[in-house]
Amino acid sequence: MLLVLAALAAACASSKKDGPPPLPSEIEGNDNVGTRYLNFAARREMASFEKNGRRKADLGDAAYSMELELRRRGYAHAEVGFRFEPSEEAAERVVFEVKEGPLARIAEVRFPGDSAFEHEELMKFFPSGSEPPFLQSQVDGAVGEIERAHLLKGYREARAGPAEVTWNDDKSRASIVLPIQRGPRFMIYGYTIEGDLDPALEERILRPLPGLGYYVRLPSEAAAHVRAALLNRGHQKAQVGVKTTIEETRVFLAFHVEAGPVYRVRNVTITGRDRTSEHFIRSRIPLESGEILAESEIADGIDGLYRTGIFRTVDVSRSYPNDVEADIDYTLEELDARSVSFEIGWGSYELLRGGARFQDRNFLGYGRRLDIEALASTKGYSLGGSISDNYLLGPSNTLRVNAGIFLREEPSFTRSGYNFALSLTHVLNRQWKITVGYALDSQEATDVKTGAPDLTEGEFLTSAGLFSNLSYDSRDSRLIPKKGSRGEVGVLWSSPTLGADLNYVGLRASWFSFFTIGEDFTIGTGFRFESRPLLGGGETLPIQKRLFLGGPTSVRSFGQSRLGPFAEDTNEPTGGLTAASAHIESRMRVWRELHWALFYELGMVSEQSLIIREPFGQGIGTGLRYYLPVGPIRIDVAYNPGETFSNGSRWEFHFAFGFSF
Repeated sequence: MLLVLAALAAACASSKKDGPPPLPSEIEGNDNVGTRYLNFAARREMASFEKNGRRKADLGDAAYSMELELRRRGYAHAEVGFRFEPSEEAAERVVFEVKEGPLARIAEVRFPGDSAFEHEELMKFFPSGSEPPFLQSQVDGAVGEIERAHLLKGYREARAGPAEVTWNDDKSRASIVLPIQRGPRFMIYGYTIEGDLDPALEERILRPLPGLGYYVRLPSEAAAHVRAALLNRGHQKAQVGVKTTIEETRVFLAFHVEAGPVYRVRNVTITGRDRTSEHFIRSRIPLESGEILAESEIADGIDGLYRTGIFRTVDVSRSYPNDVEADIDYTLEELDARSVSFEIGWGSYELLRGGARFQDRNFLGYGRRLDIEALASTKGYSLGGSISDNYLLGPSNTLRVNAGIFLREEPSFTRSGYNFALSLTHVLNRQWKITVGYALDSQEATDVKTGAPDLTEGEFLTSAGLFSNLSYDSRDSRLIPKKGSRGEVGVLWSSPTLGADLNYVGLRASWFSFFTIGEDFTIGTGFRFESRPLLGGGETLPIQKRLFLGGPTSVRSFGQSRLGPFAEDTNEPTGGLTAASAHIESRMRVWRELHWALFYELGMVSEQSLIIREPFGQGIGTGLRYYLPVGPIRIDVAYNPGETFSNGSRWEFHFAFGFSF
């Protein structure tokens, strides 16, 4: 668990205020809308109430803000008042009295009059579904959108509304009548061109105009499209004007085009560069000397430089030394790409833990990312680094090299070693990506406490081979997800032909989904599975390559690695070749960023590969989470109602940073 002390201090700090203490306030009568939402809606008015001598007018404004919040949530007839207790003269608190009324819904909508749209098309401007909530703001918005849709079809005199709303007896269902008068339709009947315009541009931009409905902005939009097309063909000083003539409902357009000369790029200069390689910058700019100066390519260059994430500003200036050439200058301001951060915290197993990280997002001036991280705890240390390149193989591909050394004391042995990986990640779309590569991991096991002698103790054994991983992620947040899913499947082939001592296949799969009920109640559920079938004979893998379960990020009713097979003489875990677990957790907001959680988990570790069988370890627990911008601080208490395996107790306490899934 890594705990950022500065963030925790900021979250826990409280400031002293001068003057009398705030007058306490309460809200009563709100059965369906949470108190915290109403308090939040009236926060400015309540602050003004305290700041300005406790004026009753501010309380009236606060009550009105609460009414607006209730109506925004569908309680169209909500009313909010207030009173002082025990009396206004000797006020000890303010009580806001809420009358929510029924949740209002739309029963039907009718559109009398002469509309240019079918009923189904007009209903798209209202909330969808059977009897959707009635929100006055949405009804008002629909009136404006319907009128605008008619205007864009050429009905310049179209009018919609005002909407007439009638209610049933208990005011829970609204019937809306929205009259529409479309009026005559104004249409483009033809156009003329004065000047020289390429027939291909006329065919693409202007030829579709006759027959379209006329609205005020249409001529200028058409002229702007013509000028943009000319700019992309090098006519940097193109001028396009348009004149509109209306005869009753017939509209004629007269375009005046001055294309001007075609400019080519003479020089592309770069100023403001500091650390970044000029070759890297030019590779992001599509313009080169001798090419036609296209405005779209200038924009692509600006976008390409911003997308690197290493520039604060990108400005472009043009100069024209003659009538056929242009000089382009990109003026850049680089961001500070280097940073150092320190972390310190506490974990249930590692106890005191800390680390330092150095990051350079513009390594060697080529937009590469360098990460170096050192971690240490009472159970060991690690030192690792990685270099990522997002440009060498194209914008959708990331080439990464990472390596590290480590030492860690596990419950039944101590592992140490080094690792190396070369990988290529290809982004398929916003949710899917695939990673392939080569990985090498060499580990030594010492101080093995499982009883029977381990013939591999003190010997470095290497797994090395090709791997592939397909992942999916649609979560709304990677730190604190409330909806969406995350899943992955992966395979590793470790073989002596690829530099390994160990011959096996590593398989893994996981899937977790999150959904929210209301705004404060989130449920997460999912599973993990991993197995390592052996190739070429053998009964098992050395202990440093076996699978374990139990701990703050696994089945939390067990201590670190204590769920699964164990040595009966020493009661120490021995691990297995298959591990599987399932999890479900609910998270509910208690106060501000403090959340309460309930969870149930079960898991198993089998000594054989591809085998899921009893006995399962179980965990029932509860905990608190405090959400920080960098993730949650988590305290969990879990009870084991079933088999304890090598665990010494049925109860486990965990203090960690980040979610377990």
